[in-house]
Amino acid sequence: MPPARTRGVMPEIPASRPKSRAKPFGRSKPRSREKGAQNATPEPDKESNKSNLFMQLPLELKLQIVEFLPTRDIPSIRLISEPWAAAGAPSIFRNGFTVRPHLDDMDRLCEACTHPEIAKGIRHIEFFAGDMEEQLLSDAIAREQQRLTYATGGQLTKVWKQVDAIFDHTRFQKHCNAAILDKCLPLLPNLESLKVTSVECPIRGIEMPFSILWASLEEDFDAENEDLSHFLNPHTCIERYSSILSSAIKCKSITRIDLDSFPIDCFRFHYHKPSGHYFTEATCADLIPSPELKENLSHITDLHISIIGIGSPYHYSPKIGRRMAEFLGCFQNLHSLDLSYEEADDETDECLMALEDSFYRLKFPHLHSLRTAGCDSTEESLGKFLFAHKRTLRNLHIGEAGCTPEENTWKDVLTDLRDHLSLKRFELYVPEAEGRIYDANWKSVVSDGKGKIKDAKLLELYVLGKCPWPMAESNPREGGWKRKFGAEDMMLLDLGEDELKDLLGEEWETDGESEDVEMEDVEMEDGDDSDESEGYFSMDEDHAFIDDSNTTAEDEEWEDMEVDGDESVE
Repeated sequence: MPPARTRGVMPEIPASRPKSRAKPFGRSKPRSREKGAQNATPEPDKESNKSNLFMQLPLELKLQIVEFLPTRDIPSIRLISEPWAAAGAPSIFRNGFTVRPHLDDMDRLCEACTHPEIAKGIRHIEFFAGDMEEQLLSDAIAREQQRLTYATGGQLTKVWKQVDAIFDHTRFQKHCNAAILDKCLPLLPNLESLKVTSVECPIRGIEMPFSILWASLEEDFDAENEDLSHFLNPHTCIERYSSILSSAIKCKSITRIDLDSFPIDCFRFHYHKPSGHYFTEATCADLIPSPELKENLSHITDLHISIIGIGSPYHYSPKIGRRMAEFLGCFQNLHSLDLSYEEADDETDECLMALEDSFYRLKFPHLHSLRTAGCDSTEESLGKFLFAHKRTLRNLHIGEAGCTPEENTWKDVLTDLRDHLSLKRFELYVPEAEGRIYDANWKSVVSDGKGKIKDAKLLELYVLGKCPWPMAESNPREGGWKRKFGAEDMMLLDLGEDELKDLLGEEWETDGESEDVEMEDVEMEDGDDSDESEGYFSMDEDHAFIDDSNTTAEDEEWEDMEVDGDESVE
C-alpha cells in the first residue's frame, strides 16, 4: 500500500540501489548457450554400448521388435548401431514401395536396389502411371480456380508447382522407364506383386488441393469433351503400361499384377499418334501372343486388368478384340482373374463382341476365382465359360454390366449357377448404396451394424443352395430388388433350412445336387458330362465350343496367328 501523502509536503524518494561494477573473471556465457550446452546430446560411449543388454539382443529378437514398430520409426532404430541397421533394413518398405510421378521415386528405387538387405524387404510396388493429359489438367485448374484458391490460402502457385513437377522433362522421361525397370526389378528377390494405377490420385495427404483438382478431372472432363472415355494421354498410357508389364514378366518372383487402366491400343501394335508419329512393334513386342509369352507369364497366378480405350472418333476393329483375348489366354496358370472392360464406343461394339467370342473359348485349368464387369455378356456365353471351369471355380463375382440376360430372367440364371456349379462365395452387382459383401481378396465386408441383410447376401444364399428364391420377382426393378418378406434382420443368417422355407413361403424350386457333387466332378471324365449339362444353356450341344488352345497349343498353331502391324485407325 503506498504511503499517505500530506498536503504541501514532498514525498520521500528512496535512494536507488547502487549498481555493482564488479564482473566475474573470464568470459560469461549467454543463458541460451548454457541451456543448449546442458541439453546437448552426449557423444555415444562405444564401450558402454558393448555391455548394454539391449545392444546384445540376438538377431531373431531384433527382427521381432522391428515387426511391431510403425514404419515411420524404423529409420530411427536403424541409427542405433550396425546390427540394428541390418535388422531394420528388410522392414523399411514392408508396406510397399510407391513410385509417384511428381517425385524422384525412380531414383529412390534404383538406390534401394543397390542395398541387398533393403531390396529383400520390397514385396510390393505401386506405380502411379502419371499418364494424365496435361491440357485437361490445366483446364481443370481453370474450372476449379475459386476452390483451389480457397484451399491453398490464395497461393494457387502451389498447385502449378505440383503440375510442373509431374511434367518436368527429366523426371517425365525417367518415370516408369523400361530400361531402368529392366535393371531394377531383377534385383528385388522377394517382389511378389505390382500395381499400376491411372485412376487413383498420385498426390495424397497434405496435398489436398491437388485432390480437388483430380476429382474435377474424374467428374467434369467428359462434360468438356463427350468423345473422350478418360482423361489419359494415349501415348504416355501405352508406353508406361507396356514398359512396366514387359519388365514384370521377366521377374519370375512376381505372382500378382494389377492394371487398372490397361489401354486397348497396346494390342494395335502400330498406333497412330495425333502428332503423326508411329509406335514400332518394339514398344509392345513383348506382349504379342506367342508360346514364348505363355512361358514368360507362367508365374502369374493373380491378374486384375481393366481394359480401356480412347473411344470415339477412334474405332476398334474385331481384330483388336481377338488379340486381347489371345493375350489373356497366355496367362495359363491363373488362379484368380478380375476382368473389366470400359471402352466408349457405339452400341454395336465389334471389338467387345470379338473379345467375348474369343475369350469365352479359353480354358484356365487352375481358375479358382473370377470377377467380371463391363463385358455385357449374354447368359449363354458366360454360362458356357463358367461350366467349362466348374471343377475349379469356387468364387464368382458378376459386376456392373458383367452379364445381361436376354432370353432368361436373373432367377433362371442364378438357378443354373446353383444347380451346376459348386461355388463357395458369390456376389452379384447391386447398387453401391447398399455396399459390397466381399472385398477384393474375398474377405467378408463387415456390416454397418444396422442389422440389415443385403440383397447381394440373400442372392448368395440362394446360389449356394441355402434358401429358396428370396425375391418377389424374377428380375430387379430400376431401384433394385423387391424382397418377398419384410424382415431385414441379420438373424436371418442363423435360421435353418425349414425356418427359411416357412419365412419365404415357397418350397425349393430346383432339385439341386447331392453333397457328393464335387467328388462326382473329380471322377467324371471330360467326355461324360453331357447328361449334366443338358439343362444348362443347352451345353450338351455346344460343349465343343470350349477351346483349350491356350493351354495345349503347339508352336505351329501360333504361327498362323495374324499379327498385322500395319493396322490404321479408321
